[in-house]
Amino acid sequence: GTTASPASQGQQNNSTTGPVGTTFTVTDTGNNGGTVKYSVTLDKVIQHARPDNSFDTAPGGDHLAAAEFTIKGVVGDDQDDANNDAAVTGSNNQTYTSGVEGLAAGTNFSEGQFNTSTGSVSVGWVSFEVKNGVKVTSVQWSPDSSMSDETPATWTVGS
Repeated sequence: GTTASPASQGQQNNSTTGPVGTTFTVTDTGNNGGTVKYSVTLDKVIQHARPDNSFDTAPGGDHLAAAEFTIKGVVGDDQDDANNDAAVTGSNNQTYTSGVEGLAAGTNFSEGQFNTSTGSVSVGWVSFEVKNGVKVTSVQWSPDSSMSDETPATWTVGS
């Protein structure tokens, strides 16, 4: 299974929730069956993000929100898709998954794909189509290989 726990100053605690800037350590099983660990940090959230071109605007009635993540490889090699792993919850308590739009703020890893290996660092953005008038209140990270009963890492977004 997959577990996520915060790693703050090397202290492990079992909380899976923290404010923006919290780093969580994800333990997963890699493609070759070995144990993989990587850390994921939510660096920032943009409530109204600009697309990187006119084709990547949000559908009518929605706006783009964006989350920037830093992923650092700890143990083992793995490949995953941030667009599948990340989701946001809005102030209307609805969950929004990635809209895969390109963002002016930065790249979407490699079209969502990131690779981890010991000591690797990747920074990327994930976009979300959020209904107008709704703010992002939390961001979740749930590796796509995890079981549905596992608790995702959750960052609370201040107003």
